[in-house]
Amino acid sequence: MNKGNQKTPPETIISTILLSIYTLSLLCIEIGIIIFSKYAEKITNAGTGLTARTQTTTDYIRGYLMLPGSLVTLFGSVSGIIAIILAVGILILFFLFLITLIISCILIKKKKLLADAWMKLIIFLIFTCISALFIQVGEITVLMIIPVILAGIVLIKLYVHK
Repeated sequence: MNKGNQKTPPETIISTILLSIYTLSLLCIEIGIIIFSKYAEKITNAGTGLTARTQTTTDYIRGYLMLPGSLVTLFGSVSGIIAIILAVGILILFFLFLITLIISCILIKKKKLLADAWMKLIIFLIFTCISALFIQVGEITVLMIIPVILAGIVLIKLYVHK
């Protein structure tokens, strides 16, 4: 089959659309984490303020306010640290997906469907293994295996038509 006349398989388009949906989802999650980190800062400040205001109260009330203030400060601080760690991890994933999406669009435009299918197969197979072994969330594993299956179908189609 001539490369110039080669029709783009629908599986390639579907997997690229899924890749763009995953990329946009990661962007939305990243924005949500950034917004949450702002609230974590306010929670920390509220706990610190509650603890600091106990200096002006009586001894009886001070004991009741000191522990909740300390716990709120601790909760806000830990939440902020977790939000930062998650934000960095999601940001790295976002850039990996964005780079993969850009490369995929370039390969599809240049009609290098075989290279695109192999790239998606390898990258999403790695993400599938990571999500199955480390994250252990079935829904994420299923979402990651769909492009692997679609890339496999494209590879079979392209090798059969050679």
